[in-house]
Amino acid sequence: MFEESFDMALVNYAQINQLRHDQSLEKEEFEKQQDEIQQEKIENGEPYERQSKNWEEFQYAPFKTRKSQFVVCLNTLGQDRQYTQDEIQFALKAVKNYRDTWEALEKRNLEHDVNLALKYRDWDNTYKEHYIVQDDARLDEAVDEMINQRESQQVADGEDPLTEEEKDKITKKTRYDSITATFYAPELAALHKAKLAKEAADKANDNRASSALSSVKSEKKSLAGSAEGEKVPDYVPLEPEMWLARCREFSEFHIMKFHRVFQSIIYLTKFRERAEVCEWDTNKLSWKRTRELLCSTDPENPDLYAKLGGYVPFGSKDDEY
Repeated sequence: MFEESFDMALVNYAQINQLRHDQSLEKEEFEKQQDEIQQEKIENGEPYERQSKNWEEFQYAPFKTRKSQFVVCLNTLGQDRQYTQDEIQFALKAVKNYRDTWEALEKRNLEHDVNLALKYRDWDNTYKEHYIVQDDARLDEAVDEMINQRESQQVADGEDPLTEEEKDKITKKTRYDSITATFYAPELAALHKAKLAKEAADKANDNRASSALSSVKSEKKSLAGSAEGEKVPDYVPLEPEMWLARCREFSEFHIMKFHRVFQSIIYLTKFRERAEVCEWDTNKLSWKRTRELLCSTDPENPDLYAKLGGYVPFGSKDDEY
């Protein structure tokens, strides 16, 4: 498995899946037409032989591979003798079996990663097209609220109004805190869940009349929405820990691009020492090691996102790492 193979497979799988989807719609339309023709012939008392159509089968392209060669050595452990032919054949079969198992595992893992990436791509596209605008708007609101609050406090204390430099600092701090809370904020997340639970309970306690009225409105809204286009699901801007579960999904991938992002976060937050997350005696991040640490539940060792939530980027840093 390597990134180029993953990228090519991702494009190919997306194209084939789209072709299969389009073909399934075409099949449904063809069968519907045949049903209508058959019904018309029967009503007119005419003979009818249902038509068939040969459909093209769309297959995924083979994964791009690269050849890796290794040397296997046998040692008699001081016996100073030659291996028998049976022993040599046994060793060769063991090596071939290991090779076949390894290749099958690589293929299965790559297929798993491609399907997982396609599964999450729809939500990512929806976020970029619709939700990111709501998040940006909420960030601007949070900044304005904080600046107004601080200015009101300045006036109440008889101090000078905020300078542009002070406003800039408040803007950066507020945006950072708001975005960080979407990754790790257990207290805010608990409050948000309690609020959602209360809203769900209040909704469930509505009387039949209001429920019936709501149902009618919902039906009308649904009809109007279907006429205008597909309705975008409801979204809560900057929901506490909204990115936490999605970031944990990275641990499900066997191939990870842009290792430097995780490596930089690990070093900045002092999450782990270099030797714990890098290939032996190198600075290259070992994704196999790192992915096992992303979902740590050890209370003595907070996970990466807890470290990220407690990281303070402002001010000078005098310590060493």
